[in-house]
Amino acid sequence: MTPRTRIIACSTFALLAGGLAFSAPSAAQQQAGPIVVAELTQQQINRPNRAAKAFLRRNVFMQRMSEQQLRAALREGRDLLTLDRLEKSVRFNLQNRVKAIQEELQNRRAGGQQPNQNQQQDNNQQAGNINREARQYLRSTGNVRQLNDRQLVNAIQEGRTLLQQQDLRGNLQRQVRTTVQAAVAERQRRQQAQQPQQPPAGDTGNVNREARQYLRSTGNVRQLNDRQLV
Repeated sequence: MTPRTRIIACSTFALLAGGLAFSAPSAAQQQAGPIVVAELTQQQINRPNRAAKAFLRRNVFMQRMSEQQLRAALREGRDLLTLDRLEKSVRFNLQNRVKAIQEELQNRRAGGQQPNQNQQQDNNQQAGNINREARQYLRSTGNVRQLNDRQLVNAIQEGRTLLQQQDLRGNLQRQVRTTVQAAVAERQRRQQAQQPQQPPAGDTGNVNREARQYLRSTGNVRQLNDRQLV
């Protein structure tokens, strides 16, 4: 074999080997299987704060959820934390809720039912989270007259959700209820202000005066010309 023939044969072998290495998947890739990516809906991405607050309302009683529901909630919560434009308070509450869901899953995997002391600690922690959310709700709501229409509706819905929680402390419960009532009253006031104003009932003085003026100006219709009659 001449040197030139040897060079051509070596080049051809190298090209064939490189093509096989590029096209053939590795054993690790074959064993890994398809990659599944959990994607949020476009509405959740466009409105991250609303989606996060809805997630917090849905995942309150974690002890009543199945492991499948907990795993789904954990994935959704982690996906929500990757979104931009989350309010600081919403992100803080979301992080705490995701952490609590993760701890609940770990406790179930570790040994099923927890001792009564640990269960009591978990209940106390859950109550603390609800009371913190109530205080954050009161701070973020503030004066309901300064909220726009959408914020007013959200304040009513979030307040009613908090009032349904059994672990909400008495003083916070009263403050939240007062805020909800004020928000409802403010919304009704705005709706009434947008309606056209009707003349007060029984205010017929102007109408009667116009009728008397019409009778005096008309007089005897035989004395009116054609234009005045029309």
